[in-house]
Amino acid sequence: MISSMSSNSYGWGVPEEQLTFTPPGVIYAVDLLLRQLTKPGDPILVHTPGYTPLLDVVTLNGRKAVTSPLTYCRNDSRFYMDFEDMEKKIRENSLRFMLFCSPHNPTGRVWSREELLRLEKLCSRYGITILSDEIHADLVYPGERHIPLGSLSEYALNHGITIFSATKSFNLGGLQGATVITGNAAIRRNLSRALLAAQTRLDNIFGAVATQKAYETGAPWLEAFMRYIRENFLFLQDFLKKEFPSILLASPQGTYFAWMDMRPLGLSPEELRQRLIHKGKIALLDGCEFGTSGEGFQRMNLACPRSLLEKGAAGIRKALRNMA
Repeated sequence: MISSMSSNSYGWGVPEEQLTFTPPGVIYAVDLLLRQLTKPGDPILVHTPGYTPLLDVVTLNGRKAVTSPLTYCRNDSRFYMDFEDMEKKIRENSLRFMLFCSPHNPTGRVWSREELLRLEKLCSRYGITILSDEIHADLVYPGERHIPLGSLSEYALNHGITIFSATKSFNLGGLQGATVITGNAAIRRNLSRALLAAQTRLDNIFGAVATQKAYETGAPWLEAFMRYIRENFLFLQDFLKKEFPSILLASPQGTYFAWMDMRPLGLSPEELRQRLIHKGKIALLDGCEFGTSGEGFQRMNLACPRSLLEKGAAGIRKALRNMA
């Protein structure tokens, strides 16, 4: 199922023996792998802003999160990895493990092959294991392409761990489920043993059937969904240009999020939050949730009917009136 999906969508055929199914989902798999492959106190490289549960799984397990902030380019409104900063952090902290998010949440970056190869080269130079959360792999805009970490090279396959799931793509979160892909037999063996000990290998049959059907028959729906998300983004982009031109909106290539930099408005994070909630009657996800580099940002979910997005835009207008 996953092997066929990978081959058809990404040009990457995955042998069945390299797959490990984790019914409880992606974060559960990340938690198990992190505890198996690192020790308390170990430094873990993560990008910020970053998905909160990925940051939490590091600190709540007693590991040290070493953050490398992404950099924003005004020319194309995209975020980029700062490779010089990453190498500096790797050397200073004797890093051997990295948590990676691809496509990136919350900025919506779909990393290019050149960026991923540069990351793979950096990690291979220092012997770093990369765990790549690719839960948004299918959620790329028309004309864009996601490249799985494990498809890059033998090093990425055998010293990297790629995690897929259909739960975001097809709204199956309640049914859970994820697939771990690695060429490293020892990692697969230890992960399977931990799943067996926790009795989580008794697969959720509903999640398994739903995932299979989604990948077998859901491609037309998913393509239409991503076209709709793209149109929602363009609507929000036009609204902000007209109403609040000072707000910087990241240009995503994937996911269903809008990442808005509201720092030019001159409001503190708390003032911004209070205005949105109490004046605009709208609850966005505060950028502070994604680390200190997210302060002053807001994440907006675009996976909704246009009518609901229009209400959200009206709420932003009401909350930030006279702040343009």
